[in-house]
Amino acid sequence: MYGVAFLKTNKIWLPIGLHFTWNYFQGFVYGFPVSGFNKQSLYDITITGSEFWTGLDYGPEGGMIGIIARFFVIAMILLFTCKVKINTH
Repeated sequence: MYGVAFLKTNKIWLPIGLHFTWNYFQGFVYGFPVSGFNKQSLYDITITGSEFWTGLDYGPEGGMIGIIARFFVIAMILLFTCKVKINTH
C-alpha cells in the first residue's frame, strides 16, 4: 500500500501520511492493537472472532480484515492517481 502510493506519486508524503493515519485511527481512535501493542484510545473495542479474520492480539492489521482494507486503500490510490487520456480528433 505504501509502496504503491510512492510509486504512483513519486512523493514520500503520501505513504508517510497513510502510515500515520492507519496507525492513528487503528490505535488511538479505535483502540485496536498496533503491531501487537495496546494504547489508550477514544473507544474501548474488544476483538472477538477468528484469528484469521481479526488478527486477535496483533490487531486487525494481522488478519484478513487488514488485508482487505489494504486492497481497498490500494484501489483508492490507483483510482485517484490514474491519468485519464482523452483522445480528441
